[in-house]
Amino acid sequence: AVEDDFVDMRKDDPQSISADDLHRMLVVSRLLSLSLGQTSLSRDSWLRAKNIETLRRSRMEQHKSVNGNEP
Repeated sequence: AVEDDFVDMRKDDPQSISADDLHRMLVVSRLLSLSLGQTSLSRDSWLRAKNIETLRRSRMEQHKSVNGNEP
């Protein structure tokens, strides 16, 4: 399910999602699952990780536009 979701995300916007992004979201979703006492990755944790990544990206964009001189 995660692989299919990642492929769909790449189809929607290939430039915005990389292998590093997939790795980051997998780590976050796995940590979320573990924090809930689950022994395997759940769909809910994956969706929460995607949401967290979206929020992180949004904050990074806001930070760039405020400072203007960030790489």
